[in-house]
Amino acid sequence: MPPDELSLAMSSSEPFAMDSPFVMGATLSLSASSSSSTPVDSFLNDYFVFLDDSRPSTSEAGPSFSPSRTGSTSSMSSKWWEDQDTFCRNKQKLLDTFLAHRHQCAFDVHVGRFKASLSLPPPQRPHPALMDAIYLMACFYSPSPHLSALQPHFLQLALSGISSSLQQSDRLLHIVQASCLIAIYFFSRGRTLEGYYHSSTAARLAVSLGLHQIKPEDWYQLELDVMAQPLPFVSFKSCLQLSAPRDSVEYAERVAAFWQVFTVDRAWSVASGLPAALPDDDSPRAQIETVWPTAISDSSDGPNKSHMFAQYSSNKLNPYLRARAVTFFERSYRLSSMTFRNNNQFWGEHKTLDDELSNFASNLPSFAPQGLYQEKPAVSDVELASIHIMIHAATIHLHRDFMEMLQSSYNKCLVAANLMTTIVQELCDVDYDFLDPIVSTCLKCGAHVYLQVLKSQQVNTSQAFLGVVQQELSTLVSAMQCLGRVFPIAANDASKTAAAKHTAHSSFYT
Repeated sequence: MPPDELSLAMSSSEPFAMDSPFVMGATLSLSASSSSSTPVDSFLNDYFVFLDDSRPSTSEAGPSFSPSRTGSTSSMSSKWWEDQDTFCRNKQKLLDTFLAHRHQCAFDVHVGRFKASLSLPPPQRPHPALMDAIYLMACFYSPSPHLSALQPHFLQLALSGISSSLQQSDRLLHIVQASCLIAIYFFSRGRTLEGYYHSSTAARLAVSLGLHQIKPEDWYQLELDVMAQPLPFVSFKSCLQLSAPRDSVEYAERVAAFWQVFTVDRAWSVASGLPAALPDDDSPRAQIETVWPTAISDSSDGPNKSHMFAQYSSNKLNPYLRARAVTFFERSYRLSSMTFRNNNQFWGEHKTLDDELSNFASNLPSFAPQGLYQEKPAVSDVELASIHIMIHAATIHLHRDFMEMLQSSYNKCLVAANLMTTIVQELCDVDYDFLDPIVSTCLKCGAHVYLQVLKSQQVNTSQAFLGVVQQELSTLVSAMQCLGRVFPIAANDASKTAAAKHTAHSSFYT
């Protein structure tokens, strides 16, 4: 095992070895006060301990965690959701449900360590606001009406916990993660401004903590060898200071936390049309310098240091590919939104980005749809489908405004839309439960290509071809409707696209 990786027993709750170049900071002893409970429907009072979730789980959630000193069975039987001090078996089920969907929230942690931390003393556990945000998302993803009724309760607790943490500067990294989860919750439900508020909060806090400028781990070791003295985690003056990470795993989790913020901020800025909150200018303090994320292994080997593209396998998520896809998705959208395009600078940037996008797409792991037809689908396969769809949407962003002027742009847009359609045709119903919600925006982008083809039909266009376009458009609308069963925002996108399809259909036959 490489010397810079940590051997970690997944179920261990013992203190971890401190063998990294970072300096340990003082552990904060403050904990958020419990929020007042929210009234919930009375049928939940006697809800049994083992929650029955009809959606398939996956092995990605990691090992099951049996709470040892987190409460007895009696503490779980009555209004367990109101007890923030006890991690009961119902909450364990909620945690496992969330972890099976964590890739949809760009939430990357060492699962074994995270679960083990729940049995530590309160100040060393995940902040209650983060846990309540996790339970909120678990209730959102679960098809159970019993759990859906708990969403307002956990949302109120999470918001109260965030406020308490900010007052006390308590476990702020967890607040960054919690704010991202709440933002995704609102965005997914079509509550755009509320989602934007929380994603912006996460972005500003992440920058204040210096998460946007995390240098390679080797850099810290080199500086420590040269300077022979402890190094601060943040290289600029800030009233908010994180203690240095304890080891390679915690370092990788901080990198992952930034890219969660980046993913939520940039992807949903495209979906909403609102400006991104993360800075993007030449100021030394604002520049994004954080290294790309790596897969955080749930085994004892710590972060995966292998080649970025090679990290993908049929049972492993790849945050690097996800982060790169979001980067292309947002950059292509931003470039296409530029006002002045008739200049050499624009076309130079356009060609550079187009070449980079093509190169990235050619190196992506091939999409293997046969792996999706399983009772318990491999989450990494479904995530790869989301990544491919996002890359096709980025291609459309770059070329859609030139479809009627450039044959090459017309061809690239049509090919990208067709590839999207091919992917969704290979998905089965359960796969939609694990797709990234931003896929709805991507499918809508592909649908607009078909709509544009139908609206600008030329005299030499065959009726057979236009009929095929109609069918492909219907496929994307159906896919958005399937996704809408999980994410209300997708149902809204499907409704609008179906209305535009109806208009185009009427025009097609007049």
